[in-house]
Amino acid sequence: MHMVKWSNVTLPKELGGLGLYSMKHRNEAILAKLCWRLAHEDGKPWANMLSAKYLCPNRVTVEGRKLPYFRVWAACKKGGPIYVKGLRWTVKKWHYETIEHLFRGCEVAHQFWLQLQVPHCNRNSYTLPFKTWMEVNCNDEMIATVKGIPWKVLFPMGMWHLWIHRNNFLFRTGTVDSQVWRKCILDSAEFFSIGIITKTKQLKAIVPVGWEKPPRGWLKLNTDGSAMRNTERAGGGGLIRDHDGA
Repeated sequence: MHMVKWSNVTLPKELGGLGLYSMKHRNEAILAKLCWRLAHEDGKPWANMLSAKYLCPNRVTVEGRKLPYFRVWAACKKGGPIYVKGLRWTVKKWHYETIEHLFRGCEVAHQFWLQLQVPHCNRNSYTLPFKTWMEVNCNDEMIATVKGIPWKVLFPMGMWHLWIHRNNFLFRTGTVDSQVWRKCILDSAEFFSIGIITKTKQLKAIVPVGWEKPPRGWLKLNTDGSAMRNTERAGGGGLIRDHDGA
């Protein structure tokens, strides 16, 4: 039996792991959330009790930190550094982004659709209501100018990549990926080639099979054979005919 490191098992499936969650990281997240609740639910009795008992002046000194404490406060102390690490200051006011702004109103979306080269017949659809705009483009039978991909495949893939890009910008990188449209084209081409073309029914062609006579003055030899794997027996034969079939 081959043992695999737990760090490999908890990797995502696309990276070779099993996609299992690390219980250590989940436990740390829960402990950090406990600290967050303690800071934001200061009016709750349990939060007031912990603050009054463990955040009093005689507890924050070096000697006070050595005093015994309850298990809940021990959990808060363990999750505290993670909670503090995740804190950040927000200087600007809160901005609530709409779906319409995300997919076609912001400058990133505008440049994205320009790079995908929206078909001319669909460019006027961008002034339609958002739901109608989606229906028109998702049902369009036009072939896009990039790699011959149907627009009804490229358009929803584009919306998906805009959504992923927005989340990566807000929660991971904080930078705009100017090449996101290239990734969209590659994923659309892959989906179209293995997801749609392979499922399309191929028309069967009737191929006539018959003997074709050789030119005058020539003889034609037709051969055939077969074998039986179990008994290891085989046989073959041939037939020589002229242009009259004799």
